Amino acid sequence: MEITRRALVANSIGAVLGMTLLGKAVSAGQLLEVAGSGNWQPVVPGLWVQPVWQEGEASVSIFKLDPGFQFAHKHPEGEFNIFLSGRLVIDGKSYDKGDTLYMPANSCHSGYTSRHGSEVIVMLPKQIIPLPVC
Repeated sequence: MEITRRALVANSIGAVLGMTLLGKAVSAGQLLEVAGSGNWQPVVPGLWVQPVWQEGEASVSIFKLDPGFQFAHKHPEGEFNIFLSGRLVIDGKSYDKGDTLYMPANSCHSGYTSRHGSEVIVMLPKQIIPLPVC
């Protein structure tokens, strides 16, 4: 069921974005090549990533944040999020399954996960800059 849900979300992203992603033409199949494979890679303790698509610095990934994980980072070129599960609190506002969030270029935000953790699809035209605080 989990792989099917991710496949549907990734397929929907391709359809909604008119088969373009971050200014690059992609197919839904390309988005699905890695999504749902279960290949979680550790980033830092409490944060896991499953890459879906990358070209240069532009990327689409699914991030899994453990319960209580805290973060802060800056976006040189913005960030678009689709929340898949759990609850994530960013700059004092809660985001739950099905919510979306766009962070503009040069913005900085910080947050934490609920006691259940969270999974989020993150689309970046350029990689983030991790920070100790915003």
